[in-house]
Amino acid sequence: MPIKIGGKYISGPNVETIVFPRGNGETIALKLGSIMDYKHFEEHVKEPEAPSITHVNGTIERDTNDEDYKKHVAEVAELRMAWMVITSLQATEGFEWEAVDYEVPSTWPKFKDELRESGFNDIEVGKIIIGMMKANSLHEEYLEEARKRFTLSQATL
Repeated sequence: MPIKIGGKYISGPNVETIVFPRGNGETIALKLGSIMDYKHFEEHVKEPEAPSITHVNGTIERDTNDEDYKKHVAEVAELRMAWMVITSLQATEGFEWEAVDYEVPSTWPKFKDELRESGFNDIEVGKIIIGMMKANSLHEEYLEEARKRFTLSQATL
């Protein structure tokens, strides 16, 4: 059962809509939804584990400075960001990828290339990424705006 705040039900996950006008009078509207859980990502991508170092005195610690480990951490971070974008874009009804396969992690980073091939420029791709961050409350400017609205609403009480 949903919860209420101030007597009002929370209306569900956040959705950020981005509109891109085109010169031919066409408008492209993309919806980016918040991600409710990371289960799909976690089932497809394993978090890296730093190798162990055994010291002369017998203590064991993780070597987070290991170059292979750092490389793997960066790869997982790239996959996570790509997965978040393609998952958020599922809020756009009828949105279909050609090269990106939701079940194949190695294809996820291709989302940028596929967007560019479809006519989105780098700035527009950036707006899509920012839209995903806003929908998932990961964008500081968006959070600051929400804080200001909350503060103003408290001042009128």
